[in-house]
Amino acid sequence: MLKWIKFLEKMWLMLAILSATIAIYKLFASTVDDAGFFFIFSAMATILYFLRKRQAKTLAKSMEEKPKKK
Repeated sequence: MLKWIKFLEKMWLMLAILSATIAIYKLFASTVDDAGFFFIFSAMATILYFLRKRQAKTLAKSMEEKPKKK
């Protein structure tokens, strides 16, 4: 489960960087209206990245605290 959360964390970070790059390109190549969608998507992806990062920390901490069954 932790591997899946780590994968999603990296995916959101990659999407945030990619959409920010596209937004900057659109800002210079066309109008601000065209770039606005990509800036919003980049902000949303960044928020989801930090949420997944916090979820991974919480899950790892709860896995450490649980006593192992024999």
